[in-house]
Amino acid sequence: MRYPVLITLLLINLPAVALAAPAKARERENLCTWAPGITPERIAKSDSALHGLKDARSKAAVKEHMPFGRPKRVDEQRSRNEIQLTGPFFVIHYDKDLRVPLWTAHRLTKQLAVLSPKTHPDQAEERRKSFRSDPRLDPDERSFCSDYKEKVFDQGHMVPNGDLDWIDADTGYSLGMDHSFLMTNMTPQHCEFNRGPWLVLEDLTRKWAMAAPDDAPETWVIAGTIFDRDASLGRDPDAAAKRMTNHIGISSVAIPSHQYRIVIQKDGAKWKTLSFVLPNDETRVTNDQRLDYLGSHIRTLDDIAVMSGLRFLNGKTVTEATALWPFSGKPQTVLTANC
Repeated sequence: MRYPVLITLLLINLPAVALAAPAKARERENLCTWAPGITPERIAKSDSALHGLKDARSKAAVKEHMPFGRPKRVDEQRSRNEIQLTGPFFVIHYDKDLRVPLWTAHRLTKQLAVLSPKTHPDQAEERRKSFRSDPRLDPDERSFCSDYKEKVFDQGHMVPNGDLDWIDADTGYSLGMDHSFLMTNMTPQHCEFNRGPWLVLEDLTRKWAMAAPDDAPETWVIAGTIFDRDASLGRDPDAAAKRMTNHIGISSVAIPSHQYRIVIQKDGAKWKTLSFVLPNDETRVTNDQRLDYLGSHIRTLDDIAVMSGLRFLNGKTVTEATALWPFSGKPQTVLTANC
């Protein structure tokens, strides 16, 4: 009686498998570069582990990465362009017109946050980029590496590869890191932002996850985009978004005005959060300024709702931090020298 279940699961995952080979064959044409050791065979295997668009495992993935529930829309801006994409490591709420994620959610355990190639080279893999389009989407719904040709913008991760660099026992490499380089996990980030405060905040998030108490060792991270250049309630209409110009002069991928990050931990029967809204601009933040800069951009869940149109942890009892949480060690240095 187990065979029908196995067949069903295989069929559910067929879209990712079937699309993987032709999608990877086109990546070189779309100006993607991969790190040494990243092969089409590895990527095809990694992509086959993604959840299909109507996958039976999606509900469990949302529960794992968002145990506090999905956000409530407060601005009536939802469109038919939005789609949920899930996998074993994170959830993406993607806009097929803007061609960026509106938000991502992932769970980070204390045990996994500790792992890094420097401290645990046998358990975590060095960063190996494998930027590529998402095979679950039609070509006219995807973003490509060739869309990111304006030099002022990086392909900026929403779910950082550093949170997912641990080596999978079944494959012998970091399956999660491979998933993090999907273009559905990218936004156009000004170089000074991506390699400056956003990078520092990613590192601090891992430090806060490492410091979680042993009886509540899980941290959840929401990262989102804001399109609010007119300062009105909720995100601007898609048609008003600024967009990058790709290598053949076509405007496609929208540029967020801001990005936010919500770090979430359990606090007994309640929740505690530390939230930020950061402008996606060319502000150059020095190492001496990095912590003060982040501290000055701490915001509330209500602030994020006003700008993004989404209210996270709606209806939950939440303690919201007004200052940076304590952490051990030195914070990440900024890497903006080449911007």
